[in-house]
Amino acid sequence: SIDSLGYDIIILGNHEFDWGVDVYAADADGTLPAYKVGTFEGDPDIPVICADLYYAASGERTSFTQDYKIVEKAGYSICLIGYAPDYSNEIMTSKISSYVIKADLDAFVKRVKEINELEQPDVTIVMAHETPEYIADAFTTDEVQLVTGGHVHAGIYGVASSGVTYIQGDTQAKGYSSAVIVIDAEGKVSVEDPNYTCITEEPELLYDTPENADLLDDDVLAVTKAGWGEISDGLNEVLGYIDTSVQKKGYTDGVSTTGGNFVTSLMVKAMENDGVIIAFYNRGGYRCDMIVPEGETRDVTVGDI
Repeated sequence: SIDSLGYDIIILGNHEFDWGVDVYAADADGTLPAYKVGTFEGDPDIPVICADLYYAASGERTSFTQDYKIVEKAGYSICLIGYAPDYSNEIMTSKISSYVIKADLDAFVKRVKEINELEQPDVTIVMAHETPEYIADAFTTDEVQLVTGGHVHAGIYGVASSGVTYIQGDTQAKGYSSAVIVIDAEGKVSVEDPNYTCITEEPELLYDTPENADLLDDDVLAVTKAGWGEISDGLNEVLGYIDTSVQKKGYTDGVSTTGGNFVTSLMVKAMENDGVIIAFYNRGGYRCDMIVPEGETRDVTVGDI
């Protein structure tokens, strides 16, 4: 379950809005919502933070997110503050229209200073679903010691010109970012060894096989199987077949891709009775490469789609 993963904090990204952010991503207490997956259920008290998300109607901060949270680590207080850029144009209008992201970086810097003054933490970390370097550059090392990023699909790490360290993990759980926070006897904070670690260089180690039994967490594996068991029958339903590879970056002429041609041709076909003759789509939404060896065919399932 989510409790087994040991998270201290969750921040909001754009995809948390896709199905209803205040139902599936956060609850009225500003924590992760209750869940039930097979025989597993719980109601985590893991905070969901985003300091610049407001209700459009009232102009007030959303009740289902917290600005920040203080966690204790090794006897020190760590202040984690959430920030979102204005990615509202990447979210379906019906899912974001009730909210406003006030992504004014100058205002956010001021808010971080206020929080630091109020809480006097030993370490301050800004957690953003955004490219982290320019955010890190907006602070001094006295104000913020580390910025964690997201949204841009890449493993990123470094030190901004301001001296503030930043890190970011890649996409699709391909790896994780890390840094070591050091506090000396006088309370001076430094951040060492910012890094990104890829875990997919040996993908065969990630599969649930007897050979990998010692590498996989039993609790995480159990809830994964429970979740898959609930939906696998529907996802395995075969919808048709293809005899040519269909790929997100399978360029056919330097511009068109096999993935794009596949998706848009289906869109036109589905709507041709309404007179539709052209279709376009967001390439970022195409996530499944379907490879077909030459001379063979491949089933296309609900899971693929």
